[in-house]
Amino acid sequence: MQVSFVDREEELKLLNELWLKGKPEFVVVYGRRRVGKTRLIMEFIKGKPHVYFQCLPVSDEVNLRRLARVAGEALGLRELLGASFSGLDSLLSYITRAYGGRLAVILDEFTYWARYSPKVVGELQSFIDHVLPETNLMLILCGSLVGVMHRNIIGYGAPLYGRRTASLRLEELKPWHVKHFLKIKDKADRLRVYALVGGMPFYLTYVAGSESLEEVLTKLFCSKLSPIYDEPHTLFREEFRNPELYYSIVAAIAAGHTRLTEIANYTGIQRTHLPKYLRILSDLGIIAHVTPIMGKKGWYEVRDPILRTWFKLIEPNLSLVEAGLYDELLTKIKAELDQEVAPKAFEEVVRTYVLKEFLPTLARLRGKVAVGRYVHRGVEFDLVVLHSTSGKAYVFEVKWSDLTEKDVRREYSRLLHKVKSSALSKYDVKAYIVARSAPSVDGANILTLKDLPI
Repeated sequence: MQVSFVDREEELKLLNELWLKGKPEFVVVYGRRRVGKTRLIMEFIKGKPHVYFQCLPVSDEVNLRRLARVAGEALGLRELLGASFSGLDSLLSYITRAYGGRLAVILDEFTYWARYSPKVVGELQSFIDHVLPETNLMLILCGSLVGVMHRNIIGYGAPLYGRRTASLRLEELKPWHVKHFLKIKDKADRLRVYALVGGMPFYLTYVAGSESLEEVLTKLFCSKLSPIYDEPHTLFREEFRNPELYYSIVAAIAAGHTRLTEIANYTGIQRTHLPKYLRILSDLGIIAHVTPIMGKKGWYEVRDPILRTWFKLIEPNLSLVEAGLYDELLTKIKAELDQEVAPKAFEEVVRTYVLKEFLPTLARLRGKVAVGRYVHRGVEFDLVVLHSTSGKAYVFEVKWSDLTEKDVRREYSRLLHKVKSSALSKYDVKAYIVARSAPSVDGANILTLKDLPI
């Protein structure tokens, strides 16, 4: 199924504004693989003079010859076909002089070229410093290796640091964009799909047009050729020099070992060495450190949706995959999906809704707004929005379940009791139960899946 371009309005607007200025630009677009960088660029360059080049992890000479050929064919510069150049700076200089007009040159997956041939970064720096300012070229650099991008290209101390005129780090799509890819009408099943692949455009496109959760599960899991089986190992192998070390850390966190000492004990990695590795994983968006409101000790969570699915649903069942026992695999995944993955995704959707609906009201008031989990003196709340200056607070208890009227009355009574016994008792608190489904009950604030953007 061909999927129309979804979201990215702000990013596309920025790129078009830069293009219309007609000035020399150096733009960096980066983000985790599968997040839709190339699709954004393809949408941007429609109807514009451009050279789009996909870099490969091959020798410098091969990439230069390929780029010369691609540019020659795109711009009608026959002299470039089969030509050789001493470096990227000389090739880009020739292209800009020979073409003359407003032009976009996109070097996609430049991190592959830079990793294989580090000198190309210096050549690009030379071009940007000495040639680009005298042109009307829009040079766009794309990269999926976020770590390489930071270390070797745009991070502090890297050759291209401070030279970009704009940078875009693409994140996954929001929960409410999932419906644009699917024909699934049931919101609970749409959330289950979001739980499996998050807002990753590549995977949403892979299951696009599916009319049922069963069809999505079949596409994702019932073939060894499904890209979901290669994703974790490819990601770790491409990003890290010692992928096994980082893999084991994420596996520990996914298994519930979420604090520093627990991770060290599980992996055998010295506790003193872990902060460095955890910081790198956090910077890449693979994990996140959660610091609760009013609590002192935080913990780590797996943030990447594909890796959550891998460690919770796929890795424990790899023997079924290898044996081709897909019926049994689907039965297990269906059972474990609602236990292991969907509740966390439901919390994320609730948080997205809360930030959209509740935060603007408090943001207009003076003072700091805090949003997050609450863990303090034995009391926990799934989500709290706190405005200390006005004394207002919203408290949300999130349950991925279908509640009866009796359940609602019981859970809401417990929630109010927890509020009174917590440090929030001095605030003006409005408490909510958020459930997959629940009836309306007088005196209780209830939100259900039908209220949420999915």
